This record gives sequence, C-alpha cells and structure tokens, in this order.
Amino acid sequence: MFLPAGGLYWAFVNGVLTRATPIGRKVARGFHSRGAPLIRISMKQVTDAGVTLLPRITGATDGLPVASGTVVPRPATVIWGTGYRPGLDWIADLPLDEHGLPDAPRGVVASMPGLYFVGMPFQYALTSQLLGGVGRDAGYVAGRVANCSESHVPHSS
Repeated sequence: MFLPAGGLYWAFVNGVLTRATPIGRKVARGFHSRGAPLIRISMKQVTDAGVTLLPRITGATDGLPVASGTVVPRPATVIWGTGYRPGLDWIADLPLDEHGLPDAPRGVVASMPGLYFVGMPFQYALTSQLLGGVGRDAGYVAGRVANCSESHVPHSS
C-alpha cells in the first residue's frame, strides 16, 4: 500500500518510529536485519524544494567538482553521497557500530570533533536515509556545527 508523503503512514514512520520513542527504539534494533519500507518522493517534490540536479561528478580540478557537459557551481559545502554502501573505510579510526555504520548518535561522531553524518539508516528515524526524512537530521547536525563554530569565533571587547 502506498500513501503519499504527509499522510498518516508518513506521520507514523517519520514521527513515531524514532529513537525517541519505545516503539522506534525497538524497530531500530532489528532494522538492519530486515530493511525498510519504500516511501516515494517525486522528482517534482525534490525540484520544488530547491534542489538542483547535476550530472554525475567525474572528478575534481583545483579542489572544485567537474561534471561532463555542465558548469558545476562552486560549493560552499560538500555532501558526500555514497548510496547504499557507504564505503567509509578511508576514514582512519572511525568508530563503527555492529552493522559497520558510523557510531554517530544523531549524526555526531563524539570521538572525532568536526565529523558529522546525515542520511545514515535509522540515524534518528526510520526515514533518516530518505529525501523526505533526512531534513530533520540535517537540521540537527547543522545546529551542532553552528554551535561548534560559534564557540571558536573570537569575541571582540
């Protein structure tokens, strides 16, 4: 059965199935052995949200992304989109959980200040790895990054 985003089903999987509720914590414990329900977000919803779609990035020149056939905007932030296999073994000493995912409650790697994740499976909610649900996690991480940055800004007297 499919219900559009914003319906009762979405409210349940995005609002109730979180690590903040007893039922959400129970679902999270068995999540990696079962998989997740499919929830559809249309491309129209993605573009209406202001997302600019680019072709596959093929490399980097002078630290800037290169994509064939298009000008890539100069990024202020880089989001590493890894798909369904994160491939994080290049990050030395990254603490991992029993499923091989970053040990990063709410996306914050406590033992590695400045390292954050969004979009990990059940990072906070069942919908954390979906376009329709990653925003809450991204907002939380952005708040933590902003708080961290503010504490390092020199204050004038």
